[in-house]
Amino acid sequence: VDSLQVNYSGTTVSLTDICLKPLGKNCATQSVLQ
Repeated sequence: VDSLQVNYSGTTVSLTDICLKPLGKNCATQSVLQ
C-alpha cells in the first residue's frame, strides 16, 4: 500500500509521501488502507 501512487492536487505522489507531509487526515487514511 505504501507504494501506491495517487493523484493529489494534480500531482502523483505515494501514500508515504503524503503521510510525511503535515496532513494528518491523509496519514490516517493510509492507516485505514493498511
